[in-house]
Amino acid sequence: MAEFGAVPDEPKLAQPHATPPQLVSVVVIGATGVTGRYVVAELLLCPEISRVRIVARNNYVLPTEYGESEVVSSALKNGKLAEHITNMETVSDEDLKKVFEGVHTFYNCFGSTRSKAGSAARFTQLDMDIPVRFARIAKEMGVRHASLLTSDGANSTSFIHYLKVKGLIENAFHDLSFPALSIFRPGLLGRKEQMKFTEKMFSIISTPIQTDDLARGIVEESLNVITGKSLPNRQIYFNVAIKALNAERNVKLRSTPSSTTAEETGKPVPNVTNETVSSETKDMTKPDSPPG
Repeated sequence: MAEFGAVPDEPKLAQPHATPPQLVSVVVIGATGVTGRYVVAELLLCPEISRVRIVARNNYVLPTEYGESEVVSSALKNGKLAEHITNMETVSDEDLKKVFEGVHTFYNCFGSTRSKAGSAARFTQLDMDIPVRFARIAKEMGVRHASLLTSDGANSTSFIHYLKVKGLIENAFHDLSFPALSIFRPGLLGRKEQMKFTEKMFSIISTPIQTDDLARGIVEESLNVITGKSLPNRQIYFNVAIKALNAERNVKLRSTPSSTTAEETGKPVPNVTNETVSSETKDMTKPDSPPG
């Protein structure tokens, strides 16, 4: 088992595209959630990414749809995915600094609900305090780009506690002044087999955005930053812009040669570096601007 935070030599990966101008490492939190799982899977497909580091309480489970990807299989076998399994609340600052060393992009897909948390105060503690602490350390360690998943309607002055917390998180990330900050505010999510009853009911009158489409949009936007195609100072992406990014990503994927493997899915992925802890777009000049 590797020492926590240790960064081994970058793996040699099967590349579906030409060699990119630079290879970068990234960190994802919320990687075992309904959207984060897909973000990690998409990152494993990217030749621009040399290492995907996740910090989570549980091992990563690869979405079934990616089990036949030769590129993902090669990435996993070559150690592209590094798991830091820990208590997200008690992990030390020093250990987190090791995780963020040499990292270009920090993806926050972390999120809970009031019902899961048990109370409004506990929801705030989980949903805001953890991501903001991670973001603070990421900025301290020189991370260039923060990619933040919140929610449509996020506003720190909202009377709805969930949306208020999401707005406060946006404000906190904004105040850290990352060179590039991308905020994703999707509307109703299509969680496939994990879709909640209320989401199924609302989907009758409002078309949801699927979590895998959302993930591809998040990853495509970050690749634009990594490759220098764009450098958003402060941008907020709503459903229309997210879907456009997803379409852009799909065009790239269709041009990638694909083949299948017999990799088993639906279980924790094998051959990862398992590192256990020892202890429409909008300028975001005003982070609480309502959706336009």
